[in-house]
Amino acid sequence: VVTPVRVGLDGISRTEAARVFGDLVSTAEGSLVLRTLAGDLVVVDGSAPADAVAVRAAGSGNILMEAVGAGTSISLIADVRSTSGSISIVAAQNVSTVGSASIRTGGAGSIEVEAVAGSVTLSTASDQIADSGDIRLAAGQNVTLGGVARTSGTVSVVEALRDDFRRDGPQIVVHDKIHRVNFGN
Repeated sequence: VVTPVRVGLDGISRTEAARVFGDLVSTAEGSLVLRTLAGDLVVVDGSAPADAVAVRAAGSGNILMEAVGAGTSISLIADVRSTSGSISIVAAQNVSTVGSASIRTGGAGSIEVEAVAGSVTLSTASDQIADSGDIRLAAGQNVTLGGVARTSGTVSVVEALRDDFRRDGPQIVVHDKIHRVNFGN
């Protein structure tokens, strides 16, 4: 739901009726930018179509999602996908996924998820998939991995505060302050 404030020709701003937006989709190689300067960004599936994908960029279109205001976070409740472009999801505070919300791109597209001052928390069914592009998960505090992070490129996990790193399950435990996990072909 977005409550826009429109500045009229007379220079006076007026609040308009709140609007609910469906899926954010580009066509023909179009890139998408979704940014909030204040307030959290919650990304859910719309009804056109209801396919568990909330943001989709066609072709090599890139996706940038940012919550830049102090203390603002991003929560993904549906997928974010690009055919072969790069995806960056950056929040001033936290980034989280719910359920099976995944981040996917093909080709050489890369995935970056960053929580500048907080944590990245990925649900156990949340995948991060790139064909050959890199995947970078970074947080000012903690990173909790969820589902599968898969690419033929590099997977990098960086967390600044915690001295242990845990996958949401028993598969990975790394003890260190800064983590870089590389997976090859």
